Amino acid sequence: MRKVIWFAAASILMAGMAYAQEGQRIEQNQRMVGPGKREQAPEPKITKEDRARAMQMLESAEGQARGIEDGSSRAFALLQLARAYQATDKKKAVGLLEEAFTASKAASEQMSPQVKRAANMQLQQILLALIPLAPEKVNELLPQIDAQPRERVVTELLGYYVKNHQTDRALEMIYRIGQEKEIPYGAASRLMGDFGPEQDDQRQQLFTTALASYRDHRADHAGFAMGTGDFGTLITQYYKQLPPSLVMQAIDVVLEQARKTDTAAKDKEGPATISLASSKGAVQLNGQYEYGLFQLLPVLRELDPQQAEKLAKEYQTVQTMLAKYPQGVGSLNGDEKNRGSNIVMSSGAPAKMPRGGPGSGGPNPLEMQRMQKIMEDAEAHPQDALANALTLNSPTMKTEALIAIARAAGKKNIGVANSALAKAQESAQQMEDIPSTMSLRDIASTYLVLEENDEAKKAVEKGIAAAAKTYKTDTDADDPNQAPKPYWPSAAGWRSMLMLAMRISPIFAQEQLKEIPDEDIRTIAQIGLAESLLEIPAGDMMVMTFTKDSGRMMMMRDQQDER
Repeated sequence: MRKVIWFAAASILMAGMAYAQEGQRIEQNQRMVGPGKREQAPEPKITKEDRARAMQMLESAEGQARGIEDGSSRAFALLQLARAYQATDKKKAVGLLEEAFTASKAASEQMSPQVKRAANMQLQQILLALIPLAPEKVNELLPQIDAQPRERVVTELLGYYVKNHQTDRALEMIYRIGQEKEIPYGAASRLMGDFGPEQDDQRQQLFTTALASYRDHRADHAGFAMGTGDFGTLITQYYKQLPPSLVMQAIDVVLEQARKTDTAAKDKEGPATISLASSKGAVQLNGQYEYGLFQLLPVLRELDPQQAEKLAKEYQTVQTMLAKYPQGVGSLNGDEKNRGSNIVMSSGAPAKMPRGGPGSGGPNPLEMQRMQKIMEDAEAHPQDALANALTLNSPTMKTEALIAIARAAGKKNIGVANSALAKAQESAQQMEDIPSTMSLRDIASTYLVLEENDEAKKAVEKGIAAAAKTYKTDTDADDPNQAPKPYWPSAAGWRSMLMLAMRISPIFAQEQLKEIPDEDIRTIAQIGLAESLLEIPAGDMMVMTFTKDSGRMMMMRDQQDER
């Protein structure tokens, strides 16, 4: 069995990861970012009328939410209500989240193991929402959730302490985590970056803790971290501020662990094939050891040129890649303009560069590079970018590029923007159900930015029709979706499209809301409409499908729309 992991910069690109049983998978969207920082969104300006209408809808939905029989669905609705109240009534939001946690916990204990593992992510979402409101309560509730969802909550809580300059609490948490498992290297990196020259001893101590954590617990961790969560990145970021002997020791540990991982994989499925692509280039490496060399040899060349040259000669693939990209992974990382890199990781015997076309088994890194280059050039050369985007083979990449071109062209080149969005709708129809719906969402939101409300309405209507069609599959009497109802693809599609419909016309949105046949989904969608009026971003959207023979979970990242 061949598995493919795609860490993608684009908002709608998917990443498939092996799940618990044959025929099941979990998918998520993750981005490997460069050093650029995301700009803070401006505070929304909400009219008194819209705020009053939203609060009325929330009050009505609150009673309906508490009446939902299924605990998981009730918890989801309460979580969304809390998100709506968090800016105006912190105490109420905290109470709703605690109520949601209790309902979700009770519901998860009644689920089958297959569904429970995925549904535990709801407990994670509730605690993540609670962190900025009542971090002390998060510490109280953490022991009640499983280890896998708890890990991200701990990481985010640590990030909260770092962001709020609670250094002592952050360090205490890192040192406590390091005794039991791998520490969150991204949070450690932020802390090390905050240390001044007079705190070199603290920086060295924290790095030593990170090294010990990686050495002692990396083998227990099944995942493959890249980007800001990668210990190798911590080395490349801070090696100039650390003793060379300590850095050399860290490099040895990373490469040795990578070698062990490849050896173990060889006995099963074969070492991973890792492909990286950005607008700056594309590479393919066979196994985690080659990836480690590509990432760390630039550092090793400064500290021990002789050893670096020896390793490079042993691995001609890496030597060839480093001749073209002398800073390794850093040569492909984004900057302020181009913030992301796409990564494909597939297990199995080393393979040729995947074609990325239908049935190829994986996206083409060279095509990913082309996609990013097209998106990067869209503002300066929109007409050329449009022509080039139409030559992309992958419907997913083509759609993403076309939407980006439309946004870049904007009102100053409305003809190109409209052409790009029309073509994007065509390519979106070739995609699977929920990615297609999410693409229609992004297309509709782009039309709204361009003030093309009639076209936005048409795209929303298509998305709502797609959700209604998917609902028939979710409720198939012979093989229904066993996931909690709020996470059905149809529920996610309705909610996201109706939130956009509210931006087009409250009357239009209310008309579409009445057409939802399921009362629970309708209540949750109503809360979404209120959030749209309050201009609260949709946030992460979990989509689950569990049937007799298969299971899938996707994490859809909200794309921040220009208003």
